[in-house]
Amino acid sequence: MTNTYSNAQNVQKSDRNIKLADLKFSTTTDVISKISSFQATITGLTYSTGGNTPNNFQGGTVTVYDAAGNALVSDTIVSGTPTLHFVLPNVVNVSKTAPVVFTLKLDQVSNVVVANDTLNLIFSTGGVVARNYITNNSIYPSAATTSSTLTVVGAGTVTTVAQSFSPKLVQLDGSTVSLGTLKFQPFNGDVYLKNINLVLSGYSTTNMPYSEVTVKDSGTTIATLINNGNNNLFATNINAILTAGNTKTYDVVATLKSASTSGDLGTPFVMNLTTGDFESMNGVVIHALPMPVTVSSSTTLVNAKPTISYLSSSKGGNAVYKFRIAANGGDIKLDQLKIAVANNTDAATGTATLYLGNEGGTSLGTSTIATGNNTPTFSNLSGLVDITDGTYQDFTLVFPVSTWYKGTNPGNIGIEMNDINYYDVFTDATTALHSSLFGSYKWDIAPVTTLVTLQ
Repeated sequence: MTNTYSNAQNVQKSDRNIKLADLKFSTTTDVISKISSFQATITGLTYSTGGNTPNNFQGGTVTVYDAAGNALVSDTIVSGTPTLHFVLPNVVNVSKTAPVVFTLKLDQVSNVVVANDTLNLIFSTGGVVARNYITNNSIYPSAATTSSTLTVVGAGTVTTVAQSFSPKLVQLDGSTVSLGTLKFQPFNGDVYLKNINLVLSGYSTTNMPYSEVTVKDSGTTIATLINNGNNNLFATNINAILTAGNTKTYDVVATLKSASTSGDLGTPFVMNLTTGDFESMNGVVIHALPMPVTVSSSTTLVNAKPTISYLSSSKGGNAVYKFRIAANGGDIKLDQLKIAVANNTDAATGTATLYLGNEGGTSLGTSTIATGNNTPTFSNLSGLVDITDGTYQDFTLVFPVSTWYKGTNPGNIGIEMNDINYYDVFTDATTALHSSLFGSYKWDIAPVTTLVTLQ
């Protein structure tokens, strides 16, 4: 008599269908034995404070299965009774060429177990009722054997991992983009990811901006999210395995629609995970915590995205700063431009002029520069500067150095783009105004317009 499955196992409250042993009866002689019953003694227990007798596994049922998976007989762990009795419904023959294996499983770990409780079964030789097939004399196994040892560990948990995000400007142009990321870390056992629910918080329209949203694991789709008709996205029965102790990251990827009218853009939003349901390897439901948790950037949808790039600068009698604005993905109308000028330390006042094209071209207006007001702003540009998709327009900012600095040493002058307001222009003639984008999206719009110093 041997147990060919003796792996020590960690278990948790309410774990189900746990394998304890593959109890093998075999012989090396020509004698055929017939087995009618065997016993197991509960022993090797670790008691916790307030533990029950014989142990906190009481109430669990141990079932014996044959090789085909048929349940043959069961017995229940009862307080005060350390022996389990298994009387087979039919006598089973064992020969040299036909050993017999019985699988024993615990149906469920009690919900009163505490950490470090253990369960171990000893199959003694005297507990086996076996007889010679011919003489009917009693036969005893040569040695006892033990089951797998179950040790109770803390209940399985799954933690949502905190993340930090930078705001994102996304063009609603039919492309596929990452909306956000899910990060989970399970403890005290591997788990299956079962269900998730996501909410686009702040999005103001029921005309959702995507045609499909999926959850991907290293590029492989594990779930396609369903929209319930509101701002919710959910998936059920995902069944992706997460390994205990390791952080797992999933990407939420959207195939966007293409914007055809201003109403398609909605309002800026963040994506929140409101439900993350998991299941232990033994069927126990686990809810990820804390919840809800933000899993995306603050996202603003646009149709066209301007790109601002620095061209050149010079300092003579005038300070001159040239830059370019290109339209990408659609037509735009400029509404306002702000340009920061640094080192105004002499309390002087000057006037900056913005030209379309080169200095001396069409003037787009003037703006006063002074200490405490060194961000010349050019407003009401709509109708003056329209840029069609795929094209660009150059601009030149000019201001006199002599009036800007009254001191004997004019010093250095620093100039850079500060902000832009523009209108998206749609094919149905509707428009959508995007204001003060540099505060959140500077590097999406002006990736190379760093501070220029004129010496």
